[in-house]
Amino acid sequence: MSDRVCWIETVPTDQADNLLKQIYDTVKRDDGTVHHLYQAFSSFPQATLSADSLYRDIMHSSDAPLPMWLTELISIQVADLARCTYAFAHHSANFLYLYREAGYTDGKAVVDGLQAGDWSSAPFDQRMRAILDFGNKLTLRPHDITRLDIEALHDAGLNDAEISQVVQVAANFAYWVRVINAFGIQLGNEKVGKYGHTRVT
Repeated sequence: MSDRVCWIETVPTDQADNLLKQIYDTVKRDDGTVHHLYQAFSSFPQATLSADSLYRDIMHSSDAPLPMWLTELISIQVADLARCTYAFAHHSANFLYLYREAGYTDGKAVVDGLQAGDWSSAPFDQRMRAILDFGNKLTLRPHDITRLDIEALHDAGLNDAEISQVVQVAANFAYWVRVINAFGIQLGNEKVGKYGHTRVT
């Protein structure tokens, strides 16, 4: 199975035509490749662009209230909780790059703490701890979320716009990791991350 994109048949990029070719051309990377994730949509591609657009608006909007490294941290938490190795590989690479670009040097310690389920101390600050507490609960026990959980985010210094983005990032990734896990999407030799960096080991 290692030589396949996923557990269902997909249309290779060089065989796509009509709508699928338009989609592949839209979502392809700078090097011309198409993520295995998007190839897995090829048998029913109608929602690919709208799903991708929603993801990009939530994660990468230039006027978003949260820094991109923090939205990537939320995404890898959801991926880790879902045991989604494909999403974790891509977005942990993104996080490490963006965190380093923001001037921090302890990105690996952050990822290790996240995977260990321990963000109670440094290098996690109060805001990060509150966001990860909330993300953990929203991902694993969404039916238990109450007003007190939102108040805890306010108490940690987040404003309503930041809270809204936290909720939308976590909820959007709950969709993606379920799609990835259900299709059995394989990482294979795919270059990880938006920025082309190596995966976390």
